[in-house]
Amino acid sequence: MRRACILPVWTALVVSSLAAQNELKKLPEDQWQKVLQEFNAAMKKGPGDRSDGIETFGATGDPRVIPRLKDVIRTDKDTMVRATAARELGRLRDPRSADALISCLSLNLPPRVAEDLCRSLANQDPSKVVPALRKVITSTQDYTSLGKLQLIASAVEVLGSEPIKAREAIPDIIQVYTKFDGLAKRGPKPSQEHGRLISETIHAARAALVSLTGKEFDTPDAYAKWWKSNKDAKPETKE
Repeated sequence: MRRACILPVWTALVVSSLAAQNELKKLPEDQWQKVLQEFNAAMKKGPGDRSDGIETFGATGDPRVIPRLKDVIRTDKDTMVRATAARELGRLRDPRSADALISCLSLNLPPRVAEDLCRSLANQDPSKVVPALRKVITSTQDYTSLGKLQLIASAVEVLGSEPIKAREAIPDIIQVYTKFDGLAKRGPKPSQEHGRLISETIHAARAALVSLTGKEFDTPDAYAKWWKSNKDAKPETKE
């Protein structure tokens, strides 16, 4: 079980004063220097302290945390620390944090980091997120990497879920469903984890298509046929 995050006294006061703010705002320079000093000190400690320091750092709401959190995702040696940085960037809900997260999609990430990275993008501007995630699921061809498999599964999940629900991604998700359904029917997988992630991607693709189309079909071909007949129809709106 993760321990509760204990904030340094100075940063706790800063975080408390910013908790109600929705937009990122630079701290006064003296406050920023103290927060930055505490963050740098935390990052020299063990994984638990680094994760706590990241949560505290992100909670300040200063936009200058963004490049530092991105650097943690790219360079830290601990999976949970990197995942924590991804979640904190997602909570910031700012175009700059969206860009930072999107820039990390091309990395060869551990599955846990890939999952949290994609889910963090669900909190960002759909006009940025949807094209980036569509690119992930259509251009990724490395099905031997566990991280890449998880990235595809999580990207599909985000595209089909609230608040994104990207109808324009339906043909891409059908393509993923078709590819992974084929992979599932082939011979032995490289590992049990590969098999699990292939199954997870199929489940995510079907769930996304049910959400986006309102139809429950059992095969990717059935969704492809439906889309061919309905792609030009206006989506139904709730009254």
